[in-house]
Amino acid sequence: MGRKKQKKQEKKPPMKNITINIPTNYDKNIQWLISKGLVASRSQAIRLALGEFLEQEYSKNLRLLRFERINGVVEPTHQSKPKSTTK
Repeated sequence: MGRKKQKKQEKKPPMKNITINIPTNYDKNIQWLISKGLVASRSQAIRLALGEFLEQEYSKNLRLLRFERINGVVEPTHQSKPKSTTK
């Protein structure tokens, strides 16, 4: 009896399926990346690009606006307090 090796599986973050419209030249560039083996799919290319964009924005601007990364998601670090209606 042969024992099957069990690969240690990484816990993947939950995914949300969305539909986007992109310019044709963006898609041509993504297809080129796929053909060169730099990315596996359109989804991976877009996830990588969006992740890099968010990381750059986070490191440049979002800290100034009091946002922080919590479990991989950029969220505000402050709670907005409801305005008092009493005078």
